[in-house]
Amino acid sequence: CSFESISTHINRSLAAIGTRYSYFYNYFAIKYRNKRNIMIKKSKATNATQNAAQNKAFNRILLTGAAGGLGRILRERIKPWANIVRLSDICDMSPAKEGEEVVPCDLSDKAAVHRLMEGVDAVLHFGGISTENNFEAIMAANIQGTYNIYEAVHRAGVKRVVFASSN
Repeated sequence: CSFESISTHINRSLAAIGTRYSYFYNYFAIKYRNKRNIMIKKSKATNATQNAAQNKAFNRILLTGAAGGLGRILRERIKPWANIVRLSDICDMSPAKEGEEVVPCDLSDKAAVHRLMEGVDAVLHFGGISTENNFEAIMAANIQGTYNIYEAVHRAGVKRVVFASSN
């Protein structure tokens, strides 16, 4: 599974859950396919897409796991979807850029996760341990962390969640 196909899937997921999905449907279009690779080519922006970029689909999107491999790449790619991108991870992240909020958070800390969810319209949950580790670490990050995210989403009334798992 290539990064391009993951990126396309995430963009399509955001488009499907966004309120203005028709404007973003052609943001990424698969132009060339063959047996060995998939090339993603950004399609030309239409007037509708340009207008929709000014009226973003979300006010604030939360990205957990922002210091991870996928999170670092998505950091720039999700900016067109929200006025503010709230970035969270337990690891060090680079400072906030324009339109970003950097909020370090341990997902196993229930109270911190509930504070993290305040004012969020959508969640991209990529936080957790994706490699082999001891059970206690995986339990805290992947199981308890995901439970806390979904509990906070429910209590905060967030209606849109994209969840990715390595398992």
